[in-house]
Amino acid sequence: MRRLDRSAPGADIARAVWVRRFDCWAADYDTSQLQTVLYGPVHEAVLRYARLYIPRSGRILDVGCGTGRLPARIVSAYQEAQVVGIDASTEMIKNAVAAPDIHPLRYACAVAEHLPFADAVFDLVVVTLSVSHWLGKTAGLAEISRVMAPGATLIAADVLPPPLPRRFPVRVPGRRLDLTQGLPSLIIAGGLRIHHVEPIRSIAIAVNTVLVAARKPS
Repeated sequence: MRRLDRSAPGADIARAVWVRRFDCWAADYDTSQLQTVLYGPVHEAVLRYARLYIPRSGRILDVGCGTGRLPARIVSAYQEAQVVGIDASTEMIKNAVAAPDIHPLRYACAVAEHLPFADAVFDLVVVTLSVSHWLGKTAGLAEISRVMAPGATLIAADVLPPPLPRRFPVRVPGRRLDLTQGLPSLIIAGGLRIHHVEPIRSIAIAVNTVLVAARKPS
């Protein structure tokens, strides 16, 4: 995947079109049926994995946080953590900031390819169903790796690209997944080490979605 060249013709226009779509969708985002059939189950899978394998975390980043539904759940599970959400859509961020919550949450309008954070800040990063919307996917994963502390964990979930991959499979119950395609390959290119891959079975009938957990070498 080619790193996004911000000087490339049409790159800024393409990003503006995507952002505008999400700005327009922000008002109805929380009541969309996709929350029930897609986003909710994916968030639950990511949280379940995090609670099982990462019992404590000090600083957590959600890249592509939308209206803040997942950060709100994360801060309930990690009440001592500093939780930050970023999204390219200003309207999504406005809704996230306006949502009532008893826990402190921080939000910023930013894109994955240019995260407004210092190096080695976060010990847990989550990314759910947003990688496909990035113009610079390789650059975005490299930025995530940059802001992760040594030994930090990334938990990402996204839709598998068709056709289903077949080469160099990772064996998981009921599915063969390929580290040379889609989300896993981008994570590896970002310098992270994958240690877990699994399909998200709760929505397998509707769409093939994969959860990938990876660590930054310490």
